[in-house]
Amino acid sequence: MNPNATEIAYDRIDQNCDGFDLADVDNDGYCKLGYVITNKTLQCNKETGNLGTDCEDNDSSYNIASTNKSKNCINDAPVINGIPRLIISEGDSAEIIVYASDPENDPLTYSVNDSRFAQENNILFGKQDMMMLESTCLSLCE
Repeated sequence: MNPNATEIAYDRIDQNCDGFDLADVDNDGYCKLGYVITNKTLQCNKETGNLGTDCEDNDSSYNIASTNKSKNCINDAPVINGIPRLIISEGDSAEIIVYASDPENDPLTYSVNDSRFAQENNILFGKQDMMMLESTCLSLCE
């Protein structure tokens, strides 16, 4: 061990004799995802638990405190971007197009819990009867 040695990240060895292993390469205060933290004060002062939460430790803009949902290291739920209000007379056919996105750009799958609807990707087709739309549930999964 040598105080002038280059520290090798995440190997649990203190090569440069500073008292801890390098666990926060981008210096954003968060350790590499899954890294077991031995000294929060010296290694990752923004972590609240004993495991690192930084999903991209080579880029300080990626960490759990990021307000950018694609960089916050959390698998955020998909977002339905709005379904327009539809007025459909009883007996008429309905076509509902659902637009949704995922903050991490994960692929999305759509499903509906109502056999009166046919479905093709994000488009639902059906004939309107009383209470049909009020009792139908659309699921969106990634």
